Amino acid sequence: MIKERLISRSIVKHGVMLIINRLIVLKIFGQAAFLFGLLGWFYGVLVQLIHPEFLATTLSHLIPWIRVDTFTMVSFVIALFGFIVWRFTKEQQ
Repeated sequence: MIKERLISRSIVKHGVMLIINRLIVLKIFGQAAFLFGLLGWFYGVLVQLIHPEFLATTLSHLIPWIRVDTFTMVSFVIALFGFIVWRFTKEQQ
């Protein structure tokens, strides 16, 4: 009897728990995107302040198609998107 109640409760709550778990994962990805995007943006700003002649160079010899200034702009957009996702998935208190 108790086991049947637990099973029925878990089935009813399964859809809700699945949504909550997805929101938790989305929140974690939002925080990570915000953090790493902000760190990439700080890197680009520091390069611009210290060695502005490096902005037009490639970020690495392994990825020659992206420049430092492009990486800085993309990092800022990723940080902004991550912050918005993180704030929208924040729990209400």
